Amino acid sequence: MFELFIAFLKIGSISVGGGYAMLPIIYQAVAEYGIMTKEVFSNLVAISQITPGPVSINTATYAGFAAYGWPGAILISLAVCLPCALFTYIAVTVLKKNESAIAMNMILHKMKIAGIALIGVSGFFLAEGSMFTGPILSASFLSRLDPIQITLFVLTFCLYYKTRMGPILLTLLAGVASALIGLV
Repeated sequence: MFELFIAFLKIGSISVGGGYAMLPIIYQAVAEYGIMTKEVFSNLVAISQITPGPVSINTATYAGFAAYGWPGAILISLAVCLPCALFTYIAVTVLKKNESAIAMNMILHKMKIAGIALIGVSGFFLAEGSMFTGPILSASFLSRLDPIQITLFVLTFCLYYKTRMGPILLTLLAGVASALIGLV
């Protein structure tokens, strides 16, 4: 349990950009311990859209529970939260003392850019596990497209863009649509 605790402590300490930015790193940690496959991980991310809490905590809780039961769920969840809580406390203390510091503003701006880049990588990671039948970044990626999943993606995206419908309802609608398509 100690190794998994340390892995999620590291994940929590580099969670710039939030849980979605950390999805590839979280997956690497759970795959290393054989806790879940890429497909199970993609499903967990989808389910975490309709459950309360950040995806990193949901994943940590699931990984801890899958490996060590309830004690693991609690301990691994704490591991992913602890560094962020400490970092937030330190950052607020420093920012209060240096609100107008140019260097501090530059650092925060660069951290935002890194977070956006990591979220983009997470998008590729999730697309590869759900809309493609193989690696996205390959010469024949178009032949690996799953047309039904791509259609669901585009419809969900357009529905959100037009209506600003909440993620829970969108996820449920996509799940129902996918189930109905599977029956045909």
